[in-house]
Amino acid sequence: MGKNMNYVVDSAGKGFGLIKKSAVPLYLDLVKVSALSTLVSLIGLAIVGILLFVSLGGTFFASLAEEAGPDFSLGTILVLLATIPIFIIFSLLSQAVGSVVFNVVDNRTQGKETTIIAQSKKNLMRVVRYTLIIWAIGLVILLPVLLSIFLGGMGAAIGICIFSALWAVAYVLFLFFTQFGMYELVLGRKGAVDSLKSSATLTRANILSVALLDIIVIVVGMATWAGARLFEVILQFIPATLSLGGVWSMLLGYAIYLVLYIGVTVLISAFSQVIVIPVVYNFWKGLKG
Repeated sequence: MGKNMNYVVDSAGKGFGLIKKSAVPLYLDLVKVSALSTLVSLIGLAIVGILLFVSLGGTFFASLAEEAGPDFSLGTILVLLATIPIFIIFSLLSQAVGSVVFNVVDNRTQGKETTIIAQSKKNLMRVVRYTLIIWAIGLVILLPVLLSIFLGGMGAAIGICIFSALWAVAYVLFLFFTQFGMYELVLGRKGAVDSLKSSATLTRANILSVALLDIIVIVVGMATWAGARLFEVILQFIPATLSLGGVWSMLLGYAIYLVLYIGVTVLISAFSQVIVIPVVYNFWKGLKG
């Protein structure tokens, strides 16, 4: 245990050495990556939202006026189906941009800068294949839960409870053994499947050290989550206060709240990454030898 702890502490020391040397430029780079990734996701959501409003808005309000269920036309159904690939495409693009955080840390360690958009393009197809495989595996693990829903009655309730618990355990184990997959993919330049296999091999061979590292990551993540929730509570006073001025003031308050909340989330996310990724990066480099 002492040897494992020393290895984790040594990796943390190297990570904090990078933070001490390049804290401000590293943080600004990660803020840019997080902001661009969030922007891509928001654009996708906006497109989906507009399509849903255009296709369902009139039908929805008409059904309210007539007190009847919505009548879906073929065109409406096609538009609804079109939102699915749009959502998936922008989610994958956001993932590709987000993957640049690993390049940022790697380049800053070597004293280099990172061109975010250019690097996103280089990572794109690798990240797309990797993410689709992750989604597929997650769906396979979740499949028994989905099938239980169709059983009906008490069997469905029992099946959902049992398989949900098993799914949670299986998915946590899957994430545990593949946590270095993105490092292998983006920095090791391996294929999607090989990245997952390599991560599992490294984790299995150093399971105690990895578990100790994860405890540190979880603690930082919990602190970040608590900070985000605190800001969320504070920001909720904006729409609550403006609601006293009427409906339009309340809507303005919610708009201000949403913009500020997204901005604060980006800043806090980047702060968490500044602490975690350099440590995990050096830990992974050490495992690679």
